[in-house]
Amino acid sequence: MVKRKMNIEAALTHLGGSKSLFDTLISGFYNQYRHVDEDIKKLLETGNQEDARLLAHSIKGLSGNLGATELIERSKALEVSIEMDLDTKASDLKAFSKALKEVLEEIVILLESVDATNKEWM
Repeated sequence: MVKRKMNIEAALTHLGGSKSLFDTLISGFYNQYRHVDEDIKKLLETGNQEDARLLAHSIKGLSGNLGATELIERSKALEVSIEMDLDTKASDLKAFSKALKEVLEEIVILLESVDATNKEWM
């Protein structure tokens, strides 16, 4: 069995047990933020530290709604390294990108299973 990158049970508890709301959230997250790591990288390259930090902060919060604990931690580390202008920004962005990719892959699997069966994924 593949280890999940999202704690779906915790997310559902946070969302009052609504699977349809969770489906809406993961779909919206995928559509709006699937390239957020590239967006943050561009902001950093153009010297827009504050917008890059705010974007990392936003993903940290959104990740909590999804139960994506690794992405929460990587977002937090990236936010701090940007805010403190640390030399670890590049490595933190790489770790963030990896965690984001893993969550996005899980979202695709969940959404495909809903579409394929026209039922809930759980």
